[in-house]
Amino acid sequence: MSYAGGFPVFISHSANSEDRPIVLAFRTALRRKKFDPYIASFDVSPGRKLKDKVQANLERCRAVVVLFTPNAQRSEWVSFELGMASLLGKPIIPVVETGTDPPRSLAGIEYIRFDRENPGPTIDIVVRFLTKLRDDWQYVEELKGLAVVGGFLAATKLYELLQERKGRRT
Repeated sequence: MSYAGGFPVFISHSANSEDRPIVLAFRTALRRKKFDPYIASFDVSPGRKLKDKVQANLERCRAVVVLFTPNAQRSEWVSFELGMASLLGKPIIPVVETGTDPPRSLAGIEYIRFDRENPGPTIDIVVRFLTKLRDDWQYVEELKGLAVVGGFLAATKLYELLQERKGRRT
């Protein structure tokens, strides 16, 4: 499910209704900045295996924001998504609610605290970090494009030189 058509970001969260307002706040902020937030619980695909849907979208996304709340502590899906994102080598941005202990799987990883009553400052930090990731990714993609063009030009020049050399031999 695509919204903004921009840089895809997977938002991992508890499906508990208590967490819905914070998930919506992140989605709104990311859309405003032309990110493409993916939220599995908002993408209902009857008959599709949930694990396959989650994995496919984690593979598609360029970064993962994990909203870690007390409800997320009890969520097998948040644990699965965090583990899968790690296996896929995705940049993970852990956002941990004040008063909640981060999971052991985040040991040694920096995280950002958020206050449920005032998530704005944390959302701003996450958006700035994602913007930097997006800018870096776009730069790398541009370099790849230049390498392809450069490689094509180099191959063309090499071909011309080989043809010229071949012509001198006959």
